[in-house]
Amino acid sequence: MISACPNINGNTRRDFADAYRALNDAIHAIQRASSEVFANVADGRNYQTLGPDRNDLHAADRARLRADFAKAAELLEGIANDIADAANNTGVAA
Repeated sequence: MISACPNINGNTRRDFADAYRALNDAIHAIQRASSEVFANVADGRNYQTLGPDRNDLHAADRARLRADFAKAAELLEGIANDIADAANNTGVAA
């Protein structure tokens, strides 16, 4: 949760929207990076010389990377949602 809100003495809703869009751009960049990593790094052909455990190593790397990329995107999505909510906050207690 973000307690900030647009204010005449601070930033506008448009500024909040710009921050929201920047976070969405970052999420898309993470998704593109994930695709590149899985296609060009964590691909089975890069594990061929690692010996008999190569399939286990490959699967473990892919699982960890998948979880890490998902966690990064999830964190940014949470911040973006908080900013969207804050943009609608009037700052006046109900």
